[in-house]
Amino acid sequence: MQMTRLDDHETVTGEVWLLRPSLRTRQAMGRAERSDAQPSYLQTAHLDLRLAMERIGKRDASWLALAFEREGRIDPQVLARTLTTWVRRHGVLQGWFTVGEGGYVRHDVHVDDIEFVAEAAGRVDDMTSLRAVVGPLLDEVCTPFDTLGYTMVAVASQERSAVYLGQDHCYSDGFSVMIAFTEINEIYEALEEGRPVDLPPTVSYTDYAQVEREAAAQVTVEHPAIAYWADYAMKDMGTLATFPMELGLAPGQQEVLVPARIDLLDGPETEAVERLARQDGATFPSVVYAACAIAARDLAGRSAYRFLNPIHTRTTAEQLPAMGWFVNLTPIHVDLAAGDDIVSIARRVRETFRSAQVCADVPVLRVMELVKEVFGFESDSIQRPPIVSYLDGRLVPGSERWDAQRFFGLTGGGDDDDVNVWINRMPAGTHVMCSVPDTPTAVTNVRAFFEHARDTLHDYLARGGDGESSLS
Repeated sequence: MQMTRLDDHETVTGEVWLLRPSLRTRQAMGRAERSDAQPSYLQTAHLDLRLAMERIGKRDASWLALAFEREGRIDPQVLARTLTTWVRRHGVLQGWFTVGEGGYVRHDVHVDDIEFVAEAAGRVDDMTSLRAVVGPLLDEVCTPFDTLGYTMVAVASQERSAVYLGQDHCYSDGFSVMIAFTEINEIYEALEEGRPVDLPPTVSYTDYAQVEREAAAQVTVEHPAIAYWADYAMKDMGTLATFPMELGLAPGQQEVLVPARIDLLDGPETEAVERLARQDGATFPSVVYAACAIAARDLAGRSAYRFLNPIHTRTTAEQLPAMGWFVNLTPIHVDLAAGDDIVSIARRVRETFRSAQVCADVPVLRVMELVKEVFGFESDSIQRPPIVSYLDGRLVPGSERWDAQRFFGLTGGGDDDDVNVWINRMPAGTHVMCSVPDTPTAVTNVRAFFEHARDTLHDYLARGGDGESSLS
């Protein structure tokens, strides 16, 4: 999977089909039952942020989308049945939230009333015209409030066809996007071939969220995670992490996000770095993080590299294929000295990740509830700490099809005052994707930062780590 902005994505043109809820489903949505289910902690934060951004006339980058291609002309009717089958499989997709007096209220459509139909929407012969259809549709439909917040678009031509799927973030995380690619293709092919759909059992994220809240309610300030987070915050005078370099923003200023991609290592280089890391008592991810830490020290004069690392919370086989936001954040603080080399820093990173596991089972927002005086966090804030994420795409089911089907993760617009980072290891190599506030300083410094990290990794390879290894 590659990541890009919707506005930069290139694919086929042809007949456009919009997949919408059928009349029966729209009628059922009008009488959707109010549920006692609470949103998860991350869903709550997402809903809070959406409303806070609207109050100041800004837009949150709140939807996740994917696009892929298939050989030949796609059958829109089979695709509509595919979407119906897929949504009926995942409980989180069967409802939405409204704003109630006591908080957010979940509403669910009965699973048997869920059905999608394909509607012809004309023809497009260039990408500008296609984006003019898809972009506004995703912005309109992909909402967590008051309706089913996702949509699918098909572009059909005789030689090759394309599929877009967009969802509000409350339904999905990055791993879910990759699972969706695999499941939608499997369901489509099974329906087209007239065979049973072969997918593993799964569970509902909505049910998971209730279990998460019940467990989190038992957490008190005596939990080791609370002390770990408090110590992390106080190491930087009570603040959370920010991108290490200047972004050219005044306090409180937010700008439209633009993407940046920096290739760090090709496939053979990635494998060689992994071998060296093991020989040096580290891991491949810890070496990559160490290279970023060196960039923070060398370019920004930082004495520590600090970031929040997303970790998945899928702990059972049934949760692995589930749609939902199965993510928590752990705080990472790595001290840096002038004489530290990449190996010593990588070993420190590895140990820091191990010690931070004490935070894995406590939602970060539950931590903030308990010690909000430390963080100064308010639920209506437009501030969200940036992340630095690592993903090994080789481990995701269906990844062997990504290149052939030109599978992309897509982002839209949005405003922010910091940089989010996704480090992606794929079969073809390792690269970084960032969402960057659109200022000249930010765009220049983010690229310089990760190019420095890239050069550090190449130097590590050239030296053969701490030993005599080499790329060959």
